[in-house]
Amino acid sequence: MSDVATEGSLRPIARPRHTVYLLLAVFAFAAVGAVRAGQVAQAPPHSRVPQYLVLLLAEWGLFYYAAMGPRRAGVPLSEIFDVRGWSFRPAGSSDPSEAPAKVRVGPARLLGTLLLAGAFWIAAGLILAGVKRATDLLGGATAAEAQRTSRLLIPHGGIEAVLWVPLSISAGICEEFVFRGYLQRQLAALTKSPVAGLLLSALVFGVAHGYQGVSSVVVITVFGVLFGILAHLSRSLVPGIIAHAWQDLASGLFRM
Repeated sequence: MSDVATEGSLRPIARPRHTVYLLLAVFAFAAVGAVRAGQVAQAPPHSRVPQYLVLLLAEWGLFYYAAMGPRRAGVPLSEIFDVRGWSFRPAGSSDPSEAPAKVRVGPARLLGTLLLAGAFWIAAGLILAGVKRATDLLGGATAAEAQRTSRLLIPHGGIEAVLWVPLSISAGICEEFVFRGYLQRQLAALTKSPVAGLLLSALVFGVAHGYQGVSSVVVITVFGVLFGILAHLSRSLVPGIIAHAWQDLASGLFRM
């Protein structure tokens, strides 16, 4: 993103106190998930529908709270999602509080974004396959964790499969906004380092998925680093949102 491209341009997008509360909410979510994962390991649920509904509320609840910080600081959410041109301020305007004007997105821009998201998804998949293999060789309990994750999250049956679609899309939108749009940018500003912001937000992203197991935290943290690099280089959250949503969608529906 342009505001985190150089150290001199770094600026917070919310009050530090807001960031602390958001981090506490993320860690609380991870703790509750870990407890729930332990319960599922003992007795698999008959239906994941209630769990999916709770996850939907949690995703959008985190999104809403994260969005409150930049809005109160006068930072448009459109600037966080994509600073390259999906929306912009009227020509000649230098007032950051002025509402952005709408821009029509052409087919070339849309196609380019889809191709970038697809290429990233393939490349990230290859890298993560290597990371998973490495954790397995080092003694990580990847097989057991995968089985527990399957019991906890993977849909079984038509109703769960239908609900998995909006859940995956919501995860793509909400998690990319919270971790790459908000935390990566905010932590970069607070530490005065884009690299630190990227790595710290990726670590928080991994810990937030701690209910999937220690080895999965390592893999998902690497995933977070890759998504952070994509957001930083593309100066947009849109490719990451598409790739993230597709990754979650495929990992659920293709493993039924």
